Amino acid sequence: RTGTKQSKIIEMLKRPEGATVEQIAKEANWQNHSVRGFLAGTIKKKLGLALTKNKTHVDDSDEPSSSLTIYHLA
Repeated sequence: RTGTKQSKIIEMLKRPEGATVEQIAKEANWQNHSVRGFLAGTIKKKLGLALTKNKTHVDDSDEPSSSLTIYHLA
């Protein structure tokens, strides 16, 4: 169905730049742990979609080992 939270999140994951947990949480009005559960339980297990993640280093952070995880649908 169109217009559901699930369909919006899938569209975000299809974008060339993908989506972070924080971006999905903001769009769906969920907590970060709920997003991770949705990605593992619904996207991967229930729907059987291939989900990939890439960690990138964030240079503008004060933390020396700060990274950002970006999720994509393969």
